[in-house]
Amino acid sequence: MAESAVSWDLQAAGAMLQCGPLQAFARCDGQGLDVVAVNWGGRPTPGISVLCSIGPLQSGGLLDVAERYVRGSDFIASCRPAGNQRITPQVYWRAAYHREMQAARIELMLSAQTDLLDSGPTWRVSSFVRDASLYHCLPGQAGECEDVTRAVRTFDASTSMEHLFVFRIPTLDITYAQMVHPTDFATADVVCDGTPLQTLNTTLFPDRLEKGVIRRGRICGWFLPGKDDLEKAVQLARDFVHEPLPLTA
Repeated sequence: MAESAVSWDLQAAGAMLQCGPLQAFARCDGQGLDVVAVNWGGRPTPGISVLCSIGPLQSGGLLDVAERYVRGSDFIASCRPAGNQRITPQVYWRAAYHREMQAARIELMLSAQTDLLDSGPTWRVSSFVRDASLYHCLPGQAGECEDVTRAVRTFDASTSMEHLFVFRIPTLDITYAQMVHPTDFATADVVCDGTPLQTLNTTLFPDRLEKGVIRRGRICGWFLPGKDDLEKAVQLARDFVHEPLPLTA
């Protein structure tokens, strides 16, 4: 993957990303965090807002951002403790461009810690895509994929820890794929109730958090052309599962 095809431009509430043909804005402020696709190859990409969260649920959905900065291909936001649970979050966006598959990758890495003896760090991360077909794939099971475009379902770890979701947007000829790393997967909820908006909700950190412990979770998203999208998304997900753990600081 090519880091030279990645650049971040810090702005007031976040940073503008250029990653291969993708331009997107990553926001992190007191209202929460998200990534909004702006254009693909210069063509506008309306209706795509992914990796959205208001922060740890037990902290009242508060993110008190202390600083934002860019380091290499990472955009990082460090936060102060917030809410009565005193959760201290840190948010990483790590970008890379896969030239062979023409895939722009944005990985969200969340960290949570507390100075209390016991707290609840649960996060909900949501992605919203308009006018898309949605597929659920099991990369570890021969790349098996199922159309869940008109489903309202919950996926948990009883069948697999590897759950890949693929939003296909025919009008834009692009696809967005997303997967929680299997070491961090808890549950995922699909809400596709016949409206133009397809929604994917994922839950991280469902267990209690003790003082001095840092909990980390990884969600990876890929933007790629529509041609052969399911096959490419499954391969990218498999690579994600087997790659070395990233270094953060």
